[in-house]
Amino acid sequence: MVRGFWADIVNSPYFSYGQEVFGEPERTRFYKEVNYQKVYSNTDISEYTVQSYIHKLQELTKYIFPFERIKHLLGDDYDSPEEKKKKAEEKKRKEEEKKQEELTTVEEVTDEQAEQIENQKKKDIDLD
Repeated sequence: MVRGFWADIVNSPYFSYGQEVFGEPERTRFYKEVNYQKVYSNTDISEYTVQSYIHKLQELTKYIFPFERIKHLLGDDYDSPEEKKKKAEEKKRKEEEKKQEELTTVEEVTDEQAEQIENQKKKDIDLD
């Protein structure tokens, strides 16, 4: 029988890093289940957490995990946060362009139509 403290040999010191993910898009992806089985284990979460801390210290930017397993399993249903952001920006840009086109287009009105519009406005004012 060997006496002494064996916890750091039996259990790695990174055990605590694999318990929880604090960033929201990463959290849902790490704890994703496919066919009632987890895609990523605590080991993967530990590696991500330690790597993200190192990356933040070196680069001063957020570490982006590739999530290759989920991409492989879900295929076209998977959208990374960057892809979702790009799609949302593209949609917003198209909507703004459409609004600009609507504002810049001038509808031609004939003299008869202009008289009808003026008469309608007068009627509306008289009714008030």
